[in-house]
Amino acid sequence: MIVTQFVERILQFFNHMYLNYLIIVIFAQINIIMKYLALHIIMGLLPLCVTAQVSNMYEWKDGRAVVRSINAVDSITFSIPLDAVELYASPPSQITSSCMTTDVVLTARFNVNDEELHTQMGICYSNSTHEPTILDSIQLYGVMRKGQWRIMLQALDSDTEYFYRPYLKIGGVTLYGNVQSFVTEKIPDSAVDLGLPSGTLWADRNVGAFAPHEYGYYYSWGMTVSLPVNHWSTYAWYDGVYDYLMKYNSNNRDGVVDNRIHLEPCDDAATVHYGEEWRLPTLEEQRELLECCEWTWGEQNAVAGYYVRGPNGNSIFIPASGYRSYNEVVNAGISAVYWANSVTDGCAFFAYGMMFDKSSNDIMGFSRDYGCTVRAVVR
Repeated sequence: MIVTQFVERILQFFNHMYLNYLIIVIFAQINIIMKYLALHIIMGLLPLCVTAQVSNMYEWKDGRAVVRSINAVDSITFSIPLDAVELYASPPSQITSSCMTTDVVLTARFNVNDEELHTQMGICYSNSTHEPTILDSIQLYGVMRKGQWRIMLQALDSDTEYFYRPYLKIGGVTLYGNVQSFVTEKIPDSAVDLGLPSGTLWADRNVGAFAPHEYGYYYSWGMTVSLPVNHWSTYAWYDGVYDYLMKYNSNNRDGVVDNRIHLEPCDDAATVHYGEEWRLPTLEEQRELLECCEWTWGEQNAVAGYYVRGPNGNSIFIPASGYRSYNEVVNAGISAVYWANSVTDGCAFFAYGMMFDKSSNDIMGFSRDYGCTVRAVVR
């Protein structure tokens, strides 16, 4: 009786504190004196657990403590309050024809022992249902970890809409976060043969675009992720502390010397997004496009740009996408800069690009931190 009253006082105290969590008190009763007491509040709000030889179990029910023999209990099911865990998946930070990267934030008002509860978290996704579950495709991240984590979905179908949301498994319970969606990039159905002497074939749209008239993504030279801000402070191959380049440089005065001039496939936005057959054009291939084709200024779907007609009569449309400096797209609809795959001869802080406006076109060097569009080629 004394023990029961003691347990009731404990449970009434937590009930008075408006904790809407399931509280289970297990203890051993020996000659009315508790030799062992294990007070384990599920969800880790009071992380106290003492091993005990158990004979009875008390649970809070209908406003009072009810005693039950432990022999009558074959399992205990715990419920997790909806507001105890929050899973939030951000919109995609990068999308290619076969991959997607996103960030997930997990906040929880409890701690768990993974060895006891076997936690698991990741992303579930589907191209057929708007609310995917772990019965659909999953990308495992690991065991439960609070905070922000990044995850990538791979081997996706191109030009396909997917839905995804984060999940967390705790024991036999699965919790889900918010649903996001995206569409993978469309790999050009076929490269356009313009009849050029080199045999180079050009894509019919920009990297990141779903149609020929769309601008697509803006990239700093040598980067494969389109950032919202293009500046030296966000450029992957620049050390702002020492003001030098860390890759693609042949001059001692400009930074680390690696004597690389042309982009490696891992730093080529076209290769990363479309596959190994595709790449940024060389300086010579851009010059060939300018010199061997007929360029006519016009519009497609109310977007200004050039119709480029090759020697064999085939043509592509290249929109005047402008370029991005800091967080602002400059001169869209008026001019454009399209990256080539090499740094300039005189200074490694610049890379070659094809520039045009309504009255002229040329190839020149541009600061590598600029955000410019990419038109891929294949040969």
